[in-house]
Amino acid sequence: MSRKIDLISMEMLPGHGAPVAGGGLRTWSLLETLRAAGHDVRVCLPQALIDQYGLTQYSAFQPAAMQAFLDASPAEVFVFEQWYPLSLPERVDRPVVVDLPGPLLLENYWRRVAATERMALAKLRALGRADVWLYATPRQRYYWLAFMALSGHDLAAPALVHAPIAFPAQPASGRERDPSRFVYAGVFWPWQDPTPALSALVSVLERRGRGTLEIFGGPHPQHEVEGQRYLDPTATLPPGPRVQYRGMLPFEQLTERLETAGVAVDVVPCNAERELSSTIRTVVYLHCGLPVVVSRHSYLVEAIAAAGAGWIVDDAPGGLEPVFEAVLNDADEVTRRGDAARRLAQARFTCPGAMLEFLAVVDRLEVGRRPEPFTERLDRQVRELEHGLRERIGQLEATAAAQAGEIAHLGRLAADREASLHAARLCRQALEEAYYIASRDLEALRSSLPHRLLRALKRLLGKYREPDDYRPRIPEAWSRPPSHTDT
Repeated sequence: MSRKIDLISMEMLPGHGAPVAGGGLRTWSLLETLRAAGHDVRVCLPQALIDQYGLTQYSAFQPAAMQAFLDASPAEVFVFEQWYPLSLPERVDRPVVVDLPGPLLLENYWRRVAATERMALAKLRALGRADVWLYATPRQRYYWLAFMALSGHDLAAPALVHAPIAFPAQPASGRERDPSRFVYAGVFWPWQDPTPALSALVSVLERRGRGTLEIFGGPHPQHEVEGQRYLDPTATLPPGPRVQYRGMLPFEQLTERLETAGVAVDVVPCNAERELSSTIRTVVYLHCGLPVVVSRHSYLVEAIAAAGAGWIVDDAPGGLEPVFEAVLNDADEVTRRGDAARRLAQARFTCPGAMLEFLAVVDRLEVGRRPEPFTERLDRQVRELEHGLRERIGQLEATAAAQAGEIAHLGRLAADREASLHAARLCRQALEEAYYIASRDLEALRSSLPHRLLRALKRLLGKYREPDDYRPRIPEAWSRPPSHTDT
């Protein structure tokens, strides 16, 4: 069943005379796979990229207006290469596939991007907009299952589809190869450092007095990546008779140069990103018929070893020189392993054959149940918390206003009480002063009266201190009729 599909990417595709990075090659792979299956595919790129390279055959979008672009699109299905273009304010009303070929958050760790937490939340929100997730290597499935759980998807039937790194078949060019010509190609990234292995190779080449190393690479050709600190091997391996730097070439020119080389080197120290990476450059080497000296931690080692398409090595530089010596000593073995590399690529890493599971999903894909992602649940809970806090603040403000009136009333009462206390203090002070004056005058009077008068006064006063004896006699005397004795 042919469907109208919008393939949305932020990366430059090969075929336009410009260097490309892994995201552009992956977009090209998805495009060729879908078209080979008969789907009507429209490639959609950022307006700035289309204007820069004159790519008028593609549809343009503004990343900030992606929601409006999707709403106006005639597509039946949307396929996003990487998750960040899917950072939308609302859900899409048509099926959405998101391609996740690499662990971007782990890459950002080596870029030293400060906003990792913010990016993780944005990633979960974007992944919650998709119905199906594509992953590139078997190891990545377990990595994405954790994100799927956080984004709210059903782990009982996870919508994860294996879509390996694969490219259209590359027929042998028939060009003559130089078995003593080694190559390393691709964007220089901070999480992969090839210089220890390449230094070991150059030591062998210089000691043997033959062979060359060609390095095709540089920073990302189109985008200034946030926090980018790419490793520049020129600081350790300066150009010379055995080391040649070619820069970033257009993909067509790069593959022409690779098809005349003898051996590719893809050895970098192991880290979390490398263990989960999809190593696109390694698959490019195999398609170009290049046997690969590859790190043991690569997810491709079992396939390469089984096919006899390269040499599996440890990261330690001390163990690499004997391998490079053996390669230089046996040109026929290099040729045999190169032929095996091309056969392996055709059998395992050629589209559309390697992506049949992806195509089967596209044929039957409908809008599925998109549960509320963790980030949206978190946003909702934060909104509810904010609403509750605002209500509580309103209640506290009303209570504070009521209590402010009560406090003002109590303040007035306190002021009145203080005024009364002050008046009482003044009255007490006046009484104390009067008592002092009276006491002083009494003392003066005491000292001035004769002693006998004082005693008589005391006797007189003593009579007034016995009111119970004195008072009954008064009314009796007043009521008795006068007699002659009274006169």
